[in-house]
Formats: sequence, C-alpha cells, structure tokens
Amino acid sequence: VLPPDFYTWQERLTKRHEDNHMNPAELQKRLETAGHELKEALNKSYFEYVVNKDLDLTVKIVDEIAHGSKSAEKNENAKSVAKQLLADLETFLAKNS
Repeated sequence: VLPPDFYTWQERLTKRHEDNHMNPAELQKRLETAGHELKEALNKSYFEYVVNKDLDLTVKIVDEIAHGSKSAEKNENAKSVAKQLLADLETFLAKNS
C-alpha cells in the first residue's frame, strides 16, 4: 500500500514522527529502509501495488486482491507510482545525507 505521491508520504511520516517522538536519525533510517524495501519489491513480479488516496477505496481494492481478483491495469498504475516514489526518495536522501 503506497501513498499517492512523495509529498503526501512526507506529510504522513512527519505526522508519525511528531506523534511518536522519533528523532531525526530514526526517521532517516526509516526512509532508508523504505527505499530498500521498495526497490526490492519493484524487482519482484509477484507484488501487488495499491495507492492509498482514499481509505475506503484502498480497503476495497486490498480486499479484492486478498480474494483473488487482480487488475493488471490498476497494478501497473500503482507500480508506476511506486517507481516515482523511489526516485523521489532517492533524490531526497541524496540531498539530506
């Protein structure tokens, strides 16, 4: 399950960071781990991707996937979001390392 874009991802992480009193080093490590996991997932053909723009729709799509209904078009669209997130994350990490 992916955020719709890097900006939204950063907003969500910042909110969690503040709520959990995570220090900047922990946040940096979390971003690095997310990048590694995203890169690994993109190299495997068996992953399904879902973009979480709307919670109700996301739950519906995940339920459909869990029950064997897959949409190649939805998955490819979401996978392209994953690729863009990874590119944006790598740029962000390079600027903030």
